Amino acid sequence: MLLGTVGWDGPAWSDSYFPPDLPGDWRLAYYANDASCVLVPADQWCGVPAAPLAALLDELPRGLVFFLEVPPGGGLQGLVNLELFAAHDVVLLVEEGDTRLSNRQRWVAQGPNVWADTGSDRQLVRWSVDAWDLRRLSKEIKSLGRCTMALALDGPAANPGKLPELQTLLQLLGRA
Repeated sequence: MLLGTVGWDGPAWSDSYFPPDLPGDWRLAYYANDASCVLVPADQWCGVPAAPLAALLDELPRGLVFFLEVPPGGGLQGLVNLELFAAHDVVLLVEEGDTRLSNRQRWVAQGPNVWADTGSDRQLVRWSVDAWDLRRLSKEIKSLGRCTMALALDGPAANPGKLPELQTLLQLLGRA
């Protein structure tokens, strides 16, 4: 199962996850050591300055899967940065009926926090984690459908440093 967070540079992570002397432009590569995917909200990749984003992606080793939220409706103007991700594994997260970029891998929203590949039924689930409680997470893991192949943690307790612990729990529960 792919594990990651929403975004790769949470505000609280400066003190709790990243080493204090780590340059900002190395954070994505550091994140990729603990995570196998990242869910990137549209405002963090669409229409942002291309040069800094390109520099981050150029330094990144291959293997991290990017789930990119596509802004609903509108034209392709904000999606100009999509080409920067060409060398990486990318899944576009779209709303039902969005036919833009049909030549790209697209997963369709199944609700507020679930996207599915309509061709294979594989799913990405976005979990909000308010507190790091392994008992609660264990119950939630048991409730996941068998098609869930990726989890993106969000919320105050979502920290990439906890992903190896979650991976171990998934293994113990036979879900990894």
